[in-house]
Amino acid sequence: MVPAGSKTSVARKPLEGGLKWLRTFARRYPLSAYWGIVAVLTILLGILAPWVSPDDPLRPNVLVRAQEPSWKHLLGTDFIGRDMLSRIIHGTTWSLFVAVTSVLLGTTFGAVWAVASAFFGGTFDLVGERVVEVLLSFPPILLALLLASGLGASTWTVILSIAATRVAYGTRIIRSQALAVKELPYVEAARSLGASSWRIIFFHLAPQCVGIYLILVTTSLGIAIVLEATLGFLGAGIPPPTPTWGNMLGDAASMLIPKWHLVVFPGAAIVITVLAFNQLGDGLRDAFDPKLRGTNI
Repeated sequence: MVPAGSKTSVARKPLEGGLKWLRTFARRYPLSAYWGIVAVLTILLGILAPWVSPDDPLRPNVLVRAQEPSWKHLLGTDFIGRDMLSRIIHGTTWSLFVAVTSVLLGTTFGAVWAVASAFFGGTFDLVGERVVEVLLSFPPILLALLLASGLGASTWTVILSIAATRVAYGTRIIRSQALAVKELPYVEAARSLGASSWRIIFFHLAPQCVGIYLILVTTSLGIAIVLEATLGFLGAGIPPPTPTWGNMLGDAASMLIPKWHLVVFPGAAIVITVLAFNQLGDGLRDAFDPKLRGTNI
């Protein structure tokens, strides 16, 4: 018989192990842990935007057009009287949704491509690497702008355009890890015992690439946020009136009389969010790479 409470103890072990890992990570990488908290708070702000936003981000009020910060509008209003604080909060939702979705799509596709390419090799690997080199020859913003302009303005067009810029980077980095793991003795042992190719890929190669995958996702989020903001600023992003940080900067640049608060606050939101995810990604890279940290975390 299974002792009473044993299932609870087994279920509690992963939680305790996760909390211990987080405490160790915070102690060894305090700067990354601090910015990780900022990243988590930013994600929560985006999720809770409908409840924490003080006003409707789409409702204009011509009586308070382009007003600077005040007690009624803490971050001022835009050129048609919409509350900037509400628009920045809701812009967090859309900017993070686009960034997270595009990075997951692009990096996951690149990871699958990389592992398959490293394992099967031959012509498949050769052709795949040539395609990756072609993609890497384009600057990310140029490739995203070309795709977004060619496919038309919509949310999913922007997501697919940014995802396409992440595929090549994910493939190149994860492929190198998969090639190294492929030559390890336990993979050769699994092959000699008759394990199928797909079993080796899913149970031996892919798990060893999870750490690099998580690091790529975290660090790519900052790049994706900048790409989305750039597309919005250039008019190729999510179409109005959806509030995004890039659209806000584009609207501010189109005004005949510039207003400082229309540039500073959306720009600060971009800088803080990108810095948070980049610093968190640097800490995760050091934590998962024994060559960089010397010992296991």
